[in-house]
Amino acid sequence: MAGAINLPREISLLRICAQGLAPAADSADVVGVVERLCAVQGQQVSALPHALIARARCAMRSDVV
Repeated sequence: MAGAINLPREISLLRICAQGLAPAADSADVVGVVERLCAVQGQQVSALPHALIARARCAMRSDVV
């Protein structure tokens, strides 16, 4: 079917953007990430800083601390 939307792929891309993981959807700093997200899931507490840093441009662990 020509022009059909690949719904699973589209939904995956939208989720990546909504989670701030795409460069166009990231935040300038860690504070911006926290303000933008409603929640960050983490089964391991030590992974939280990495989850925030991954969503902020040029952020470092010291920015999270």
